[in-house]
Amino acid sequence: MNKIAKRLACMILLALVSMQTHAQPAPPPFSSGTTTANNCAKWNAAGQLVDAGAPCGGGGGSVSITAADGSLVVSPSPLTGTGTIGLVHGTVTSGHVATWNGTGGALQDGGVPFAIPIASGVCAIWSTSGGLSTIGNCAQDHFIIGAASSSISAGAFSHAGVVGGTNNSITGGTAAIIVGGTNNGASASYCAVLGGTSNTCSNQAGTVGGQQNTGAAKYGATFGVLNSNSGQSSFVSGESGVYTGTENVGSGYRGADRGNTSVSIFGNGRRAAGKAQEETFVFQGSTTGAAALVLTTDNAAAGAANVAALANNSAASVEVSLVVMDVTTGGAISCRENSAAIYRGANAASTVVAAAAFNCSAAAGTMASFTTTPTITADTTNGGLKVTVTPNAANTDTLLAVARVQYVFVQN
Repeated sequence: MNKIAKRLACMILLALVSMQTHAQPAPPPFSSGTTTANNCAKWNAAGQLVDAGAPCGGGGGSVSITAADGSLVVSPSPLTGTGTIGLVHGTVTSGHVATWNGTGGALQDGGVPFAIPIASGVCAIWSTSGGLSTIGNCAQDHFIIGAASSSISAGAFSHAGVVGGTNNSITGGTAAIIVGGTNNGASASYCAVLGGTSNTCSNQAGTVGGQQNTGAAKYGATFGVLNSNSGQSSFVSGESGVYTGTENVGSGYRGADRGNTSVSIFGNGRRAAGKAQEETFVFQGSTTGAAALVLTTDNAAAGAANVAALANNSAASVEVSLVVMDVTTGGAISCRENSAAIYRGANAASTVVAAAAFNCSAAAGTMASFTTTPTITADTTNGGLKVTVTPNAANTDTLLAVARVQYVFVQN
């Protein structure tokens, strides 16, 4: 063996001897300290398992069954961290809320749906931070869901709700609702505000949407923008209209019904509300005698709201289509006037009508033709239009008359 090989063999031998004389330290024991059966284990800083001091998940607490009422008691509570919560076994109804009992230690049936209990008999709403805020007695049955800075006033406003949107409020009424939008308000029973902004609903069963609309119409609906609707059962859209009569339909720009009833209006009030617009009325009446029959929009005696009354210092072109049906004998007559004009000056007494005679068809069926042609004249008491049907002498048949009255209206 040459010298280099001898040296290499010596070096390998010395390395083996060194490894055996410098042994690695033994690992720490797998566990440390005393242990208790059924307790949880945890890692200590040295990487060893040690006794956690309590059963797993219990935090040192206990679980027991209370024999007196059969309730399950967890102490300390995993829901609150302190105290005791018991689930009371008793009569409950599916979908009802649960409320704390008088001691706050058990749950009971709250007696009503759609509420979130947070204390004995007290309900809550979700706040914008995701927490709960007190709203009042559970019997009022309110709810606010996903709505920022919104409110339902305390009081007997049961079954009310706000869903979505911001800064919406219900301040009165039963079963009112606001859905979405911002700065909307409802203050009457069964109101519905359907989104939009700065709308108000203040009469029973009204519906409002759009922007800055005032819905004061009982059973009415108000949409569009900047409209005011206080006419019962009226439907309004468009912009900046003013409607106070009942059972009307309004649209267009700055329309106004002047308190008339049963009229459909399309406004174009560029100068002011109600100054230029198209209006369609439906007049009606019935009789079983021979006396002259004056038609009105509600089949009642003529008054300020049911004769298509004009405003002072205004005028309109007039077209009238009339049908009279004899229910007794079976038949009908149709009449038309399409070239009349009506003008009202400073007051109702100054109202005048210029009209040609009605052009009537021959009678259809067995109805007798009119002896006296129907007429269009001025109602100088109410400042509107008078449509008159005169039955034939000694008439005893039941006659039904309906007229469509169309205005193209202008006011100074």
